[in-house]
Amino acid sequence: MLNCEWVEFQIENELITQDRFEEMMNDTFQAMMLDENNFPQYIWTANFVIIVTKRFKLLEEVEFKQIPRNPACQ
Repeated sequence: MLNCEWVEFQIENELITQDRFEEMMNDTFQAMMLDENNFPQYIWTANFVIIVTKRFKLLEEVEFKQIPRNPACQ
C-alpha cells in the first residue's frame, strides 16, 4: 500500500519517526510503500528511493539502501 503520510515503525527498541528518518538519510520524506504488517518496503525521499530490508539473525536488523532517483541531466 502506498502511503503519502509517514507511518512510524519499530527497529528493535527504537521507534523510527519521520524526523529521525530524515536525520538518518539527510533527505526529506515524500512517500512509503508498506507491507501487510505496516512495515515499509520502499521509502521515497526528495533525492532517493530507499529499499528497506528486514533481516533476523540473533537480533533484528534493518538495512536502508539508497538508490538515486530523478537524475539531473544537464
